[in-house]
Amino acid sequence: MAAAAYSVPGGLVPDRLRVFLAAIPPERIAGVELAEFEMPGTAQAAQGAIATILDIVGPLLPAGR
Repeated sequence: MAAAAYSVPGGLVPDRLRVFLAAIPPERIAGVELAEFEMPGTAQAAQGAIATILDIVGPLLPAGR
């Protein structure tokens, strides 16, 4: 495991990513790769971050997954 500190000022934030993905018809998306995750400092923050990721990519998953 390697540290992944790739934060970019003005980079893609969750709300912008949601808008971006919502603009693409789901049937046009062949796959999504989640390549990096910078773990927050606390378990509560980590749970919140993971919930945000699942909220963003959830609509791309087949129903029931």
